[in-house]
Amino acid sequence: MENFISGLIGALIALSLSSLFSRFSNAVRLNRIRKVIVSYLDSLARNKLDRFLLDSNKTIKQLQQKKLSEEENDGYDNMPMLTSEVLKSFPQSDLFTISINSETYLSVLNFYYAIEFLKNNMPLKIYNEFSEWTNKHLEDKKIPPGEEQFKHIATCSSVDRERQMYIGNIKMVISTVQSLQKEIDEILSVLKGRDLKWVWLYFRK
Repeated sequence: MENFISGLIGALIALSLSSLFSRFSNAVRLNRIRKVIVSYLDSLARNKLDRFLLDSNKTIKQLQQKKLSEEENDGYDNMPMLTSEVLKSFPQSDLFTISINSETYLSVLNFYYAIEFLKNNMPLKIYNEFSEWTNKHLEDKKIPPGEEQFKHIATCSSVDRERQMYIGNIKMVISTVQSLQKEIDEILSVLKGRDLKWVWLYFRK
């Protein structure tokens, strides 16, 4: 009987230790994911969003010039590193746990989807779409290349209407970027901190 009780106690202790080790290992894993997200947002996403604003404001100035230029495509950043793939690589359940609270989790999700919106509305893409529309408009009107085209672009109400629409689109994108910048600050204010603190928090979950 004593051997049975001793064996049972030993098994319970082993089970408890195994459970604690498993929880600790998971807490360490979650902390690594947190550090990846913090590093991405702090070191990369912030800089890319700043560049996105510069490119967007540059595009607005170009559109307001009321002319098309060959050199306008220079100096843009295609931003391959501004991506939601980093967040996509982690299970949603892990992102929820890492975020600690639902408000931060929703901010992470919003960043996730807003980046997809921005990638589909890059400043250069918007400018090129306006250029394509304008070139087709000039072809439809059968206006010969040269000064006549420049004059038409500068004075045509249809071109101006399209120009204002594209400027409005860029301003909407700028508003999204500015909201994301604030959201990044809010996310980082929650998720930054020493590893030991976060491992303990995740261990208690």
